[in-house]
Amino acid sequence: MNTRKAICSLIVLALLFAVVPVFGQSGYSEGLADGEQDGAADAELLGIVWGALFGIFNIGFVALTPPPDMPASRIALLDGKPAEYKSGYIDGYKNGRQARRLLYSGGGCGLFLLVSYVIASN
Repeated sequence: MNTRKAICSLIVLALLFAVVPVFGQSGYSEGLADGEQDGAADAELLGIVWGALFGIFNIGFVALTPPPDMPASRIALLDGKPAEYKSGYIDGYKNGRQARRLLYSGGGCGLFLLVSYVIASN
């Protein structure tokens, strides 16, 4: 009976030590999610104005150009993080910022089209 308890305890401890490090790591996917969130937050709202002024040309410009580089304040936050997290964060930051730039530019273009329609219908 005691042997069974000892074996069960060892199995539980082995599983515990095998699973706990997996949850404690900051990997690529966590960095990707954090980077997308921060990149979207750093996108300039001025893109709506440019979209309204230049319409579809601005959407094309935004789609064909890469987003601006990450500011030094964001890079400083990556010090001490694992390499996988940094790689995911950088990729996520670029993706999140580009997606938000396209959203703002498209919103500005839509605003331009809406205003043009209202003016033309009167």
